[in-house]
Amino acid sequence: MLFQLVPPVHMVEPQVLAPRPTTMYDPGNERSVPAVDHGIPPPFESRTAAQLHVEPDMSMQEIANRAQALQQRIDDNAEREKITLRTTAENRAKDIEKHASEMMRNASNQIEQYKQQAVQAAERYRDEMEQQ
Repeated sequence: MLFQLVPPVHMVEPQVLAPRPTTMYDPGNERSVPAVDHGIPPPFESRTAAQLHVEPDMSMQEIANRAQALQQRIDDNAEREKITLRTTAENRAKDIEKHASEMMRNASNQIEQYKQQAVQAAERYRDEMEQQ
């Protein structure tokens, strides 16, 4: 599951809500101010985030339904992406097999040519020895 509902603030342990410094603080530098992470993720622009926007007058059931619908869309997108990746990987595997068979065929042809050249060289050498 890619998306999980966050528990209400009163149910979260206090140490989870405590700000955490995220940068090095240098007390000797008056311009150095530690960044504070309040545990709130930064805003991001996406259609799915905009669709989860919660209105103050929405019931918990409406929020849960919206979150469930959003989760379903996320799961569907992940499934489509997985299928696409699988297809791409299978196509690449076929291309690699095709390339490997071509290389094998070329190597086999070169070995045959080398054998023929070696046989011809041996026959020439034998003919030269017989003439002497």
